[in-house]
Amino acid sequence: MPRAKSFIKSLTVDHAKKSHNCQHNQNHRISMGDIRLGLKEGRSPEYYCKDCSIKFLEKSTESIMKLLEALKRG
Repeated sequence: MPRAKSFIKSLTVDHAKKSHNCQHNQNHRISMGDIRLGLKEGRSPEYYCKDCSIKFLEKSTESIMKLLEALKRG
């Protein structure tokens, strides 16, 4: 039996090893030790601050739930 596919890209949550700016909003600074979301696209990951990450995940969850409901309604 084939494995179920995941539509979620390579996401990780970790702590920043050095200070840098959020990939989405350059005004958001990620300090060393702050929690961040990593998205691996191609060879190098992009890192997002906690605030931007939460917004992205909430919006994605809403979209996935709408798709799931549409499929269940058939």
